[in-house]
Amino acid sequence: MTAERQDERLPRRVQRLIDKGVRRLILDLGGVSYMDSTCLGEIIEVSQTLKRNGGQLTMVNIPRRVQRLFDISHVTDMQAG
Repeated sequence: MTAERQDERLPRRVQRLIDKGVRRLILDLGGVSYMDSTCLGEIIEVSQTLKRNGGQLTMVNIPRRVQRLFDISHVTDMQAG
């Protein structure tokens, strides 16, 4: 999952869903073997945007390598909080 491989940024996609009334989002990361810092930042931004709008981001099927990145970055703490 790298910024250069995305056709459209995740925050923009999520904002469109929020505008349609979606408040809970499940992000399946099962197929992600690598994530760059831009995508990590986008996930943080999406989580914060959903929280501000009364929603929640849940991540599932997180590969071990990506989980380590989340742990170092305290993303899992943010998700639980």
